[in-house]
Amino acid sequence: MKKNLLLIDDDQEFIGLYSQILEKDFDVKSAHSLKEALAILEDDPFAPDIVLSDIFMPETNGFEIYDFFMGNKKFEHLHVVFKTSSLNKSVMEESIVNKKAELISTYMGNDEIIARLKKSLATSPVFKIMKRSELKLMINSQTGKLIFPVQDIPIDFTDTEIKILKCLRDTEKHTPKNIILEYCFGKGIVVTDNNFNTTLTNLRKKLGEVGASIETKRNVGTKICFS
Repeated sequence: MKKNLLLIDDDQEFIGLYSQILEKDFDVKSAHSLKEALAILEDDPFAPDIVLSDIFMPETNGFEIYDFFMGNKKFEHLHVVFKTSSLNKSVMEESIVNKKAELISTYMGNDEIIARLKKSLATSPVFKIMKRSELKLMINSQTGKLIFPVQDIPIDFTDTEIKILKCLRDTEKHTPKNIILEYCFGKGIVVTDNNFNTTLTNLRKKLGEVGASIETKRNVGTKICFS
């Protein structure tokens, strides 16, 4: 399943070029400014897994966009990556050291750009459970807490529950029990049915609070369902 990417750049030519590069690996939407990006984020069910923002733009530069997102509870979960053609040392320090964000150079080859984005996405603590491009559940795997738009619901997920959710998130098919156990605990680890079923029961109760449920079919597997 492709991840969603929001590309922010004031240069339409660059948007066209990068969209072609990225669309094989990502579902891409683009914006020319922070204002356009906010319109997509607020009015569209499109929920980006990663935001790729140019740094030097006339209205609002990439650093200011980052500061806006990180200072707003509604958007602070967004995983931002900067792109630039500048090799200026101060730009690199501002992005990587002060902002702690990945910096992609436009001088990189296409394959390296894709690899950098995927690697950066893999390090994000936020993971989403999606269905038909509509955001249903978003969790910070470091804290176990829900993130906007359901962050006001006091639910904390355990490490094992988070692993199960991650295992089930990218498919609408039932996932066999042995696949879930191997994903969560590794090969060769014995987990009793009682312990596994208890974990699923607790997870089922928590998901019920956010309009989701776990469906298990004997000898078939488990999947997440949304109301």
